[in-house]
Amino acid sequence: MGELYLDRIERYIAQKPCVHYWLIDSSGGPTSFGRCKHCGEVKEFYNDWKNPHINEDRPSDDDNTRRHI
Repeated sequence: MGELYLDRIERYIAQKPCVHYWLIDSSGGPTSFGRCKHCGEVKEFYNDWKNPHINEDRPSDDDNTRRHI
C-alpha cells in the first residue's frame, strides 16, 4: 500500500507545472541563457528591456485599447 501511495505522489508531481526559479547567466550581449533551478529547463532572456521583440504579444504603450481606472 505504501508503494501505491508513493506512485500516486510521483505522478502528481510529474503532472504539476514547474514554478520556475531562473538562474540567468551574466549579460555579455543582447541575450543571456537561464536554467530553472527546479526542473532544468533552459530559456533565452533578452538583456535589453527596450528590445521590441520581448513583449510581442502585449499591446504597446501607444495602443488606445488600454483602460485607465
